[in-house]
Amino acid sequence: MATVRILNLVLAITALALFVNLIGANRFTGEMVYSLDKSEPRCIVSNGDEQSPLTDLNECCFMLQAQLACSPYGINSADFACSTSDLGLKYIANQKTISYCKSEGYRLKLK
Repeated sequence: MATVRILNLVLAITALALFVNLIGANRFTGEMVYSLDKSEPRCIVSNGDEQSPLTDLNECCFMLQAQLACSPYGINSADFACSTSDLGLKYIANQKTISYCKSEGYRLKLK
């Protein structure tokens, strides 16, 4: 009888996970990852040797979405560099910013 109860509990947890996936897991998991990450969101516009911060996260997400690709950037790969080509502007964002953009529904092209 205890085996049936354990099996029912596992099935209930699986059904809950599938239901969350059905209603939109990206939004749910994106918000969870964003809230658990204690670092500050960071977005930097880089043009050659010049760099300037972009403080509005929604504007940053919009610009990241407009780029052709975002790939890991830096030593620990916690940052992503997004650009349309090897030359010109490059947008550098950390994982907290990427999680925020995903939770807000922006479609980023991550590699």
